[in-house]
Parts: sequence; C-alpha cells; structure tokens
Amino acid sequence: MAEILKKFCQIDIQSCGRKLSKNLPLSLRNSGRFISKILPQSLREDAARQSLGEEMWRGYRLPNGKLGCAAALSNVFKPAGITTVGRPLVTVLRKQLLSKGGQDKLVGVFSEIIVRNGEGGEISDAALRKDCKPGDILLAFSSSPRNLNGGTSAHCGIMGKCSSGSYIVYTNNYIDGIWTEIEIHQMFDCYPYLQLLRPRGK
Repeated sequence: MAEILKKFCQIDIQSCGRKLSKNLPLSLRNSGRFISKILPQSLREDAARQSLGEEMWRGYRLPNGKLGCAAALSNVFKPAGITTVGRPLVTVLRKQLLSKGGQDKLVGVFSEIIVRNGEGGEISDAALRKDCKPGDILLAFSSSPRNLNGGTSAHCGIMGKCSSGSYIVYTNNYIDGIWTEIEIHQMFDCYPYLQLLRPRGK
C-alpha cells in the first residue's frame, strides 16, 4: 500500500490530493476504519521530503515566497491526503486543521500538542523528543495563536527525524521562497509559542 501511495504522490501537486482519493477503492475512501492503513503518519514527512527545492508557495496569489510558509504547507498537504484545508496565513491554517481536518476521512481529526506556551529562548530538544513524531505539523507564533500573527509573526513546517540531537523541519525558506530542510533551531527558536498537530490516535 505504501508503494501505491508513493506512486500517486508523484502526480502534479495541484491535483495530487484529488487523484489520490479517486484512485483508492470506494470501500477504503468511505471508511474511517482504514485510516491508519491508508495514510500513515510518515506520509506527511514523505510528501515534505519529496517537495524539497520547489517553490511550493505558488497558487495563493502571493507576490513572492518570502511570507509563503502557510501557502507552501497547504500545497505539501495535498499529496499527503489533506485536501480540505489551504490558506496563506498560519493562524487560519491552524483553525482549519483543527476544525476541518476531520473532513478528510483518510486523515482523521487533528489534536494539538503544546510544546511551549510563551516561553522564550532556545527550544527544548528534550521536550521535542518527548512529544514529537516525524510527520507532525509544526506551528510557531510570536504571540498567542488566538491572535492574527500575520507576516513574520508566525511560521510553520513539517517535522522530520531527530538528527544529532536536534530535529529536522521541512519548511518554506523566507529568504528565497524555496521549500527546504533545516535544523529546527535555525528558524523557530525566536517563536515563544510552539505547537504540534497530528491526527488523533497517531
């Protein structure tokens, strides 16, 4: 099944999510019982890794990719089976994931894990090792997520594996608008509010 999904993930980014669902057997598309078998947690990490080097922010009427992290993440979601959400603002994307994520029956309802809630300084690698799984959606904010947090006041990405004690994140590079792989401290230590989102039960 993983190889079948990987083949579908090579389809054009704008239509991959729809084609993935259409090509699955009807019994699997309509049954939440198959969630863990069809769209594993690792599928989001796979989609993020396969998008490296691309301008994933395109398609959301942005002038450039410098503030394109949410738009880029929205496009990376599609081959990972998350097709009911998509916005160029991190705060709005968070609300969609928590409210609409469950509409993607092959993904499930998202839950939120608070990594830090207003604390400054360097992100705790120990806290990440305790709470994080590769494929988690990473959301970071300068102030409470209840606030708008527009522009550079928020950032987002998809968690990769822990390497040399620190986690890798796949994210939009706000310097050149390229989907890239970084070590989490390079871009996220400056955000005092940090959350992980993943489908419940994963």
